[in-house]
Amino acid sequence: MLLGAVVAGCGGDGGRDPILGFGDVDALPPAVTAVTPVHQATGVALNNPLITAEFSQPMAPITGSATFTLSCAAPCTSPAATVALDADKRVATLTLAGGLPLAPLTVYTATITGATSLATGKALAAPYSWQFTTVAAVPPVLPPLPPTVTAVVPVNNATGVARQNPIIAAVFSEPMAPIAGAASFTLSCAAPCVSPTGTTVSLDSAHRVATLALAPSTTLSPLTTYTATVSGATSLATGLALASPAVWRFTTGEGATPVIPPVAPTVTAVTPVANATGVALNNALISAAFSEPMAAITGSASFTVSCAAPCTSPSGTVSFDATSRVATFAMASGASLSPSTTYTATITGARSLATGLAWPPPTSGSSAPACWPTRRGPAWC
Repeated sequence: MLLGAVVAGCGGDGGRDPILGFGDVDALPPAVTAVTPVHQATGVALNNPLITAEFSQPMAPITGSATFTLSCAAPCTSPAATVALDADKRVATLTLAGGLPLAPLTVYTATITGATSLATGKALAAPYSWQFTTVAAVPPVLPPLPPTVTAVVPVNNATGVARQNPIIAAVFSEPMAPIAGAASFTLSCAAPCVSPTGTTVSLDSAHRVATLALAPSTTLSPLTTYTATVSGATSLATGLALASPAVWRFTTGEGATPVIPPVAPTVTAVTPVANATGVALNNALISAAFSEPMAAITGSASFTVSCAAPCTSPSGTVSFDATSRVATFAMASGASLSPSTTYTATITGARSLATGLAWPPPTSGSSAPACWPTRRGPAWC
């Protein structure tokens, strides 16, 4: 009789009282217990992100009126996706169709609606949604570009070039391997002119300036057009060669070089050129080629690179290559230029090794050098 009373008190139908802890848990609606990415996550990957939802019980396939979607606000386009359950049917994974990437720095909303329990057929009590934000776009890894010739000496179509010991040089966009073998740096002229032989090619200490030196006894023909050609030169870092030969021409002066009093040295070329823009922030080549061999730029002579406050002018060291007659300013290790900033490169007091005459020569009423302004790159004084 007592057992019957207990059974009757429990309903008499074999059910269990959930208040006493014996309820049928599976009779409850399913619920989402965990998600990936977590709600309000940031920096989510653009490609193949893991988007999942874990349920409190095994679920029926999420199809038909049941949905698991990913959406974003216009102008972003919500992606198409497919849904799959794991072997235990407790974890649903959303996979982007076609492996297309998500938009960068965009808020996406994942929503599950109408998903039903596999055992009871009961659906989620209400749609479940959460949000996450994608990472910024990652710049593509571009293949290395071939090197280029950025400046030449003499400039193309120059006239009146010295017939003895002319400076013939090419400045490259990056450090170069020695120019030998398949690579060449030549000087030629049309018949009856005889192209010079016995030339040698050297690179400066930065491997950015190649200089063609004529044999000591060579004198170029007067009023003659010569063609300088650099071909096959390769990058020291990538091994890539010039996409095409660099060719420029110049014409010599008339007659033998006259004996004239010594004149002050001059800067014949600079890198970057005056008014250059888009100059590299790191390892920028800042150099000046002189008309003749120069003494070391130390003491009262200086080669500086400066910028206006709040920019901090970079420190560096100065080297001079006697063969190419190029002075180079190398920034201190680890230093870099500031973006979108105007810099001024200045050389003062540099003196000829032979005559002692200085560059720049004094101007009327002042010994200050003249400057050329520029934007986002070195100016020259």
